[in-house]
This record gives sequence, structure tokens and C-alpha cells, in this order.
Amino acid sequence: LKALQDTEEGLDAMQRGSLLHAILEEMYKRLTRLEIAPTQDSVETILGQLEASCAVVFPSAPQRYGFRPSPLWEYEQKELLRLLRALVVWECEENGSDARFRPYLQEAGFGIRESGPQPLAVMGEKAQFRLRGLIDRIDRDPAGNLRVIDYKSGSTTWSPNDLKKGLALQTTLYALAAERFWSNDESRVAESHYWHIPSREASGSLKISACVTQDELADAIIQQAAWNIFQIRSGVFPSAPGKPVQGGMSCNSRCDFAPICRVSRLSIGKARRGGLG
Repeated sequence: LKALQDTEEGLDAMQRGSLLHAILEEMYKRLTRLEIAPTQDSVETILGQLEASCAVVFPSAPQRYGFRPSPLWEYEQKELLRLLRALVVWECEENGSDARFRPYLQEAGFGIRESGPQPLAVMGEKAQFRLRGLIDRIDRDPAGNLRVIDYKSGSTTWSPNDLKKGLALQTTLYALAAERFWSNDESRVAESHYWHIPSREASGSLKISACVTQDELADAIIQQAAWNIFQIRSGVFPSAPGKPVQGGMSCNSRCDFAPICRVSRLSIGKARRGGLG
């Protein structure tokens, strides 16, 4: 269930993230068409493509993402451009003069459209399920090996221990989808991680030396996803946010269903008794 929201003035966090994703999609599609690699030698060219992408995305953004431009909209556009410029420069500097991976696919969907890859069949020990998704970006190296990237506009990062606990499933499941649909017998998925736009760092990272299902950590995460599906099918829905926000509170501050959430009520009660903060 999802509550319908009235159009409000200004960008909220979700709209801001969607807008950043759209600009990056437009820019990397341009780089792919032009066969431009993100390196130090091409940074100025790429920044020009970034500004051109912003010019395409910004005018229709209020209607597309459902917000009313506030008096700060002009400033917000400049701030978003500044944020993405820093990301582009950082990536080019990280690659140096020779980028191993180059942009290959953007918004790579599976099970989303009638044409193209169908839902991914995931075979776990506890459950089998079909997955649909939209991968933000897939890069490819000269040998055909792939790197899967999912952009995050928030600051929450995911450690290897979080992966082991099953708190971050996306990088592994997307790597599995990329291997199934966009690699071949002579190539594989080499890396998969989140890229955090504000901090310009990666998290939730997987380095895969063989196929995804033969990687010990990746297989453990796939089995955790299957266990979650098994629990859901059994009618077990524990209210247990993986990462409480600052102060120990759960996600109640932005959830429409906080009044009926056991964890939210417990967190609020504890805070009132002086147990938090």
C-alpha cells in the first residue's frame, strides 16, 4: 500500500534522488553513444555533457516528479549540478588516464517491459522466486566483464558485515541479474556496489572472482533473500528496521504507517521515558 501524496512546494528526498538518477542516466547514455570513457583526459568534455543533460532534465522535472517549484528551485538546480560535477570529477580522477570500465547500459530493466529480459528466476534453498528490477548502470571492460552500479542519494552506507546479515540484498541480486542477462560464456560480473552521490564513495561492494552463485558471500546473500521470501509466504512480517536512524528511532518519521508499527510505538515510548537521546 502506498499513500497518495498531494503536490507540495519544493523537492523532497525521494524526488531529489529520482532527479539525480535521471540526469546521470541521460549523461551516461550520451557518453555511451559518443564512446567517451570517464578519464582525466575527458573530464571537461564529460562536464559539458553533464550540463547538457541537466538542460534536458530540469525543465520537465516539476511535472515529471510531482512538485511545485519553490523560490529556491533555481538555487536547487545549481546545487544538484554542483553535486554531480563533483561526482564526475571524482570518477575521472579515480580512473586516471585509462578507465578499465566504460559505460555500457543505463536503466537496464528485467521483468519490467514486455520486450527485453523477463523476470529473474532465483533458486534458493528455502524458496524460489522471480525478481524484477531496474539496474541504474552497467559498465563493461574490454574483455566483456561487467561492473554493476546502483546510485544512492542518501548517506547510509553498507559494510561487508551488513551484507552478511542480509541487510543489503540489492548489489548481489542485481549482479545475479546482470550475469544472467548481459554476460556470456567468456565474460562475468566482476564488481557490484552502491555509489553514494553525496559522499562519492562505494559501499555494499562485491568483488566476484567466478560466477555470482559460486561466490561464498554472494550465495549467502541470495539464500538470505530466499529466507525472507519464505518468511513472507509463511505470514511472518517482523517489524525490524535494519538500520535505525540517529537517536535509535526507527523509520517512523517518514512512514505513513507509523501509527500501526510495533517498532515505531516502542521507539516513541522509550524516547518518552528517557531511554533515547
